[in-house]
Amino acid sequence: MSMKRFLLRLFLFSTPFWAILVSYFILDPFKVLRTYDDYSSSRAPLNNDYIATETYLKNRSIYKYDSFIFGSSRAGAFKPADWSLHLSAESEPFLFWASYETIHGILMKIRLIDELNDNIQNALIIIDTDSTFGPPLTDLFYVKHPILSKSSAFRFQYGFMATYFRNAFFFRYIDYMIFHQFRPYMSDYIVKDEMQIHPVSNEFTFSDQANERQTDPEGYYQKRKSIFYPRDMTRLKQVKKEITNEYLGILNAIKSIFIKHQTDFKIIVSPLYDQNLLNKEDLLILYSIFGRDRVFDFSGTNKYTQDMKNYYETSHYTKEVGKDILITIYNN
Repeated sequence: MSMKRFLLRLFLFSTPFWAILVSYFILDPFKVLRTYDDYSSSRAPLNNDYIATETYLKNRSIYKYDSFIFGSSRAGAFKPADWSLHLSAESEPFLFWASYETIHGILMKIRLIDELNDNIQNALIIIDTDSTFGPPLTDLFYVKHPILSKSSAFRFQYGFMATYFRNAFFFRYIDYMIFHQFRPYMSDYIVKDEMQIHPVSNEFTFSDQANERQTDPEGYYQKRKSIFYPRDMTRLKQVKKEITNEYLGILNAIKSIFIKHQTDFKIIVSPLYDQNLLNKEDLLILYSIFGRDRVFDFSGTNKYTQDMKNYYETSHYTKEVGKDILITIYNN
């Protein structure tokens, strides 16, 4: 076979690959190739750390953010608009969250703001007893934005491109984009409940979930009754001590930046459905670093954790709870 015929056959056989590759760059399903004014309504899973960081970087010079909410997706319970009611009229809040955020990631974000010489007038740090003091996740959808981790941007981008091809994700995604119908084979790949992301504050809402809970609250919880497992509210359950010397260094680094910016900050320990208490030794460490008047522990059994209707599911407490916590900590 001549080289010319070989190359022609190679081209013909590889044409589907090139078509799929081109579709990746056109569709940008994971929204990592370009910066967007609005990241809402994606049907592909997203790296929320990347989106939050891109939104901050794109808008920082326009909106002059000076107040930040740091934490995991549980930080979404604290609406920037609700927080604004407790801040000065000139404050511009931003929800700088990431899925399964750890204290490492929170420090990275605070350092980025500091390095860019932006003001940190106010800050909320939301601590989760089950994940904040844990190792960073390495899954592609949870890794940090390269500008935060100071890692390879090429490796980050290559990972998403490879994911598009893996397990024929592209086929499922293109199928949905053309026909807008969920099929059973898409269930582990296509996001069914749209996430609405505010283009300025980065506040997020799962629209289908929010609408269902608002229009039929009784039906919402009846439908999900099986996932709200029973808890023994008479027994105190304390998580193990988690703040090691490494985490001590991170917490002190955060405090140093706050001192530099004269930040009015508050540390909030989430009221999780599991009712596990923050370890007493860890709580004392937080007190010693940040001050007793700055740390608010809502872990364990309390008025929030006792009622399942304070949760969307067993992992996330509601925005009504977040609003009430803000009233509590700012009025004390």
